[in-house]
Amino acid sequence: MKKLFISLVITLSSVVTFASNLENSNESNTAKLSEMIAKAEANDWETYTKAAQLSINWNADLALAKEWIDTAIAIEENAENLEVLGDYYVRLGQTDKALATYMKALSTDIANIEKANRESLQRKVMIYGRKK
Repeated sequence: MKKLFISLVITLSSVVTFASNLENSNESNTAKLSEMIAKAEANDWETYTKAAQLSINWNADLALAKEWIDTAIAIEENAENLEVLGDYYVRLGQTDKALATYMKALSTDIANIEKANRESLQRKVMIYGRKK
């Protein structure tokens, strides 16, 4: 019983330490992304989109990611930043909004979307459309 208790305490302390490091990592990543945005030009939708995408993928500051993707869309709405907005909605569990946004991204400029991006959007539409 004593060995079990010691093992449990060690495991618990390891988990707490790991979680603490993960939180610090997210703060560091958000700071780097904020710095990237600060250096971007006012009409640089690509930098705002990339920062939002990374923030969403890292599950970092989602409110800040939403602000960045909204800024990117305000500068120039296109399939790339609409896809990132859809990814944001997926992260929040709002799959209906995500599906609608992915559909909008596909219909926005389907002729000029790169093949890899078009296929990615089509897969996401199939995945989240199937859940309806």
